[in-house]
Amino acid sequence: FRSSEENWRTNVRSQTNQRNDSLLLSKRVAVQGLFYIGSFFLTWIFAYIVPISAAMPGPLPTWVHFLFLTLLPLQGWFNALNYLRPKIVNYFKEKLQRTETV
Repeated sequence: FRSSEENWRTNVRSQTNQRNDSLLLSKRVAVQGLFYIGSFFLTWIFAYIVPISAAMPGPLPTWVHFLFLTLLPLQGWFNALNYLRPKIVNYFKEKLQRTETV
């Protein structure tokens, strides 16, 4: 039988591991959210610039128009990449571990 001190130490280690796992999961979720926000801003910033520039005197710069027409339709592709990013990272991490053990 374990002493009460051993039980307490085991319980504390278990709680510490659970906290560390929870913090790691929170960090992963936060990073994933930042990738979604980044892709949102990348695609929509030019969608906001085009009408504002149109209200100002002078022609719209060609590169702004080009980026607007290119990036806005790619938002779905960026979202798909963001969705698959954790799976791709895990795949390569497991592949690297397998090659290191061989």
